[in-house]
Amino acid sequence: MSELLLDKLFFILFYFKCYPTFDVAGVLFDLHRSRTHRWMLRLQLLLETVLAKKMVLPICRIDVC
Repeated sequence: MSELLLDKLFFILFYFKCYPTFDVAGVLFDLHRSRTHRWMLRLQLLLETVLAKKMVLPICRIDVC
C-alpha cells in the first residue's frame, strides 16, 4: 500500500474513534480543515461501501432520575 493510502486509512479510522473537530484533525494530520472535511466525506462513503455498514454515531440518551 502506498503511504498516502495508509495515511487516509489511519485518518478515517482515527476520525471514527475520536470524532475530532476538523480544526483538530487538521493540526494532527497537517492538513487544512477544509481538506480534513473533504477526506472525511469521501473516505466515510468508501468505508461504508467496503464494509456494507452505515457509519453513524450511537444514539445517546440522558436518563434523568
